[in-house]
Amino acid sequence: ALSECWYYIRKLQARFLAGEYRDALQAATRAQPMVETAALPLPEFIEYHFYAALCHAALHAASSSEEREHHFASVTDHLARLKTWARHCPENFANRAALVGAELARIEGRDGDAERLYQQAIRSAHASLFVHNEALACEVAARFYA
Repeated sequence: ALSECWYYIRKLQARFLAGEYRDALQAATRAQPMVETAALPLPEFIEYHFYAALCHAALHAASSSEEREHHFASVTDHLARLKTWARHCPENFANRAALVGAELARIEGRDGDAERLYQQAIRSAHASLFVHNEALACEVAARFYA
């Protein structure tokens, strides 16, 4: 079951990076029961929460009002977990929490907060040598600015 869970988490990441957000959320849905019932949090589970939140945020604007409520609630739930981890280990998690926070601010129309959080995510990822998260934060921020 664990290797199946990791497969769906990696599929979630790959689909997100390819811009296939609905397919990514299907993979997240398949991984969710295994993530939620696991006895120990594993690094892959952090990636699950991070990428699932980004997918929900990406789909928010193009969704129906019912779906928007679901996407908003999901982003908020994933962000709460990321913030908890960031409080305990900012070196590893602050960049993720800032990026998801920026996306939530974007959804809520708080453009100034979104800009500040995108920059915080980029700086934090750079300082902690998470080059892949720095690049991702730059891309997500670029979509916001475009």
